[in-house]
Amino acid sequence: MDPDEQQVSIFYSFGENKDIPKIGTRSKYFKDWVRVNGGPPKHGQEMSPAVFVNLEIGYTVHVGDAVKDSEGAVKDDALVYSRIDRILEVKRPSAQADTQAIWQAGSPF
Repeated sequence: MDPDEQQVSIFYSFGENKDIPKIGTRSKYFKDWVRVNGGPPKHGQEMSPAVFVNLEIGYTVHVGDAVKDSEGAVKDDALVYSRIDRILEVKRPSAQADTQAIWQAGSPF
């Protein structure tokens, strides 16, 4: 498989209450969402995961193996899976090259 065209997943924590998800401004989801969106949410704007699946945006990511379970214990090899550890770069169409360069340098959050 071409390494430039693989599909992998990223997982975010939204708190312990599944009925009321929490997105804190210091959370990984918030920081990644802001980078992908090109800026922080406007007042009242929903932080929808749809921004991550925009076909015009590409990503360079670091992929790692999930070797520990939710309690920190090492998993059996058969239970280990790969997932995105972090988004390294957000690649936008050239019209947004200036914004891309700013967000490649790192989120201000």
